Amino acid sequence: MIFLGNLIYIAIGILFQIEITKTFFFGGEHTTTFINDKLYIIGNDAASKRELILYLDVSVSFDTNELKWNDLTNIIKNNIVPPNLDSASIKGGENNNTLFLIGGVSELNTTAPGFTSMAPVYAFDTQSNSWSIPQLVGIPPTEITGISNIVPTVDYNGLVYLFGGLTFFDATVVNDLFILNTINFSLKKASSINAPSARIDYGVVFLPNKKIIYMGGTDGFQTKFAPETVYLYDTINDIWTTKTTYGLIPGNRDSFTTVLGLDGQRVILFGGNAVESDNSIHVLDINNFFWYVPKVSGKIPSSRFNHKAVIIDKYMVVTFGNGYTQANESDILLLDISNNDEYVWTTSFDLNNKNDTTFSTPSASTPSVSNPSGSRSLPQSAIIGIVIGSILVLIILTALTIYLFKLRKFKLGERTKDIPHAIEVVH
Repeated sequence: MIFLGNLIYIAIGILFQIEITKTFFFGGEHTTTFINDKLYIIGNDAASKRELILYLDVSVSFDTNELKWNDLTNIIKNNIVPPNLDSASIKGGENNNTLFLIGGVSELNTTAPGFTSMAPVYAFDTQSNSWSIPQLVGIPPTEITGISNIVPTVDYNGLVYLFGGLTFFDATVVNDLFILNTINFSLKKASSINAPSARIDYGVVFLPNKKIIYMGGTDGFQTKFAPETVYLYDTINDIWTTKTTYGLIPGNRDSFTTVLGLDGQRVILFGGNAVESDNSIHVLDINNFFWYVPKVSGKIPSSRFNHKAVIIDKYMVVTFGNGYTQANESDILLLDISNNDEYVWTTSFDLNNKNDTTFSTPSASTPSVSNPSGSRSLPQSAIIGIVIGSILVLIILTALTIYLFKLRKFKLGERTKDIPHAIEVVH
């Protein structure tokens, strides 16, 4: 019966993950995290003024013109995260299936300097759909409390790197680099010698050589930084170095995204604040630090800023952001980057023609590690069918067992009636 109860609970949880097709808009106030064939979005819906947590099932093919989001908002257990702004998310944990929400400020208290209602880190268990607050050890967690406008990246061992950001205690942009271990929850500070200047809204990618590349961004006021100079942090030796790039260098920009190409040899930059569509994509060859503009076909979308980007299979998946109109474009953009000679904008996420050469490494926006076996989880519809079918079988077997038990009891009673009472003989 305990097993039956658990199955019923799972079924109810799955069934109440409401599939929604209605329009909502997050703009730049959202986070994007790819975990186990699910693309999680956490953000403030501008239409309903509600904090939502959704996911898109990417274990099946889909078209961006007909997105089917699954809403977890009302079924989350222990929903302790207040409505917030400017948080960041990343994947980590012992099994690499925990979503970590880092920094940001609570909308429940929007009068400075009272931005203290947010914990520095929240952990979302994607298996049980529940939140918790990890107890950090090491340097004081107040070092990252309320930090915003950061772009985290993660290595192969669950270490999350948090650079720069805006502190809401004194409204200062900083250039500190913190390292959060998402397995034992230790927090430490890295070297700042030769680090980039203080900045927010920059681009970052974890490279195959275990170095992290940082570029662009803004000081939070008037200055935007050019990606001409890039900064490399050596995660093994705790050393910062710089590289001067050449070629068709993108102009000064912030609020863009950077992802690692499928071959692990190039960084793809998309968008940015006040950037035109025909200037929205640049590629940096990390072998020689040469910038070039790739050939791109398909229907060119509006350039976006404050968006997010992750790599899923052969696609760079762009989520929400600012700079586009929902009536004209989908909230999700897909750029097929499987051919380095020509990238293609498409509306079709096609798993029937999967890419088998994806370089397995975490990156700035998508801290996921490719599945070496190439296997994918079952679609949600199949899971629902299996669970419901199992419950029905258990109910039928339970009912049949009860019926047979009662029938046997009834027959035994009838047989007892036919047995004559023994006569006691008194001598």
